[in-house]
Amino acid sequence: MAGDLPHDAGARGATAPEGGGAFAIVALCVGACVVYGVLHDQVTARIAIEHFTVLHPTIVDSTDPTVLALLWGVIATWWVGLFGGILLAVAARAGTRPKRGATTLLRPVALALVLTASCAAIGGFVGRALAGNGHLALLEPVRSRIPAERHLDVLTVIVVHNVSYVVGGIAFVTLAVLVWRSRERLHPPTAVFE
Repeated sequence: MAGDLPHDAGARGATAPEGGGAFAIVALCVGACVVYGVLHDQVTARIAIEHFTVLHPTIVDSTDPTVLALLWGVIATWWVGLFGGILLAVAARAGTRPKRGATTLLRPVALALVLTASCAAIGGFVGRALAGNGHLALLEPVRSRIPAERHLDVLTVIVVHNVSYVVGGIAFVTLAVLVWRSRERLHPPTAVFE
């Protein structure tokens, strides 16, 4: 692609980036996060639909968990993918180091999402235990809008969602640092004095 390499890249021995530039990286991250969000919400909507019907504004007149999970899975995650994708695109493409393309980031992004999902699941079990022991509770006005017998499930889902956001954010930052550092290994700088 035009503009992927600096004008003197050939002189330094840099190679062309693999599989797409900055836009492709951002698109990969947005797409991956949306898929994650939809799958994540397909599970959590079935644990506590109230998370979507009481704790979120009404966007569609539906209590169908599939519909709400599809809708909120997109709305709640596209922006995470956008910010994470921009961060990752800068780490993979900025500066004079050899560039990395989107195809080289498929596996790392997938692994980051698997890690995020694993931590969210563990967080859900821990949150459920804490809520079951009275260490977590819903506050008003939400508390009175949800039947008491549903509080445990709702608290579990709240923890799962919060863990997903926190771990996902940390994963994107960590991945950006690792990608930036990997570019140094692709083509170490030459010494000024030899």
